[in-house]
Amino acid sequence: MFKPNKMGSLFFLTLTAVTWFTVSSTQASHPYNDEMFKLDAEPVKSKTVKSGDGTSCSNDFTVENTGDSPVKIQIVLGGLPFAQEQIPAKGIKMYNLKKNLSLAKLKGKPVGMDDWAFIINAIKTDTPIHVYCSR
Repeated sequence: MFKPNKMGSLFFLTLTAVTWFTVSSTQASHPYNDEMFKLDAEPVKSKTVKSGDGTSCSNDFTVENTGDSPVKIQIVLGGLPFAQEQIPAKGIKMYNLKKNLSLAKLKGKPVGMDDWAFIINAIKTDTPIHVYCSR
């Protein structure tokens, strides 16, 4: 059977004390905080857009059609029409603003990389869309 000697016990106690001190001082400098574990998600601005109306977004955006029929939207970049898209009934489409601005620049459109997108509900029926803008 193993019989601890004085030197082994002293080493074990010293190692335990050093480990405990190191862990305690690390936790003291970085206390547990719920904020450390929260997602760094950006808040989203939401807007319901009726037929013929529009809204603007300064960052990426998502368009949702909650209606039972397809809708047509028009995206305006730099004051000029950029794209017309159809979103199916109950459909959702996400847009990357920087990517679309880059594409518009490549097509020769007079846009700046800090321009906003203007989204128009271009359908003539009474089907609203929901636009969610990242902030």
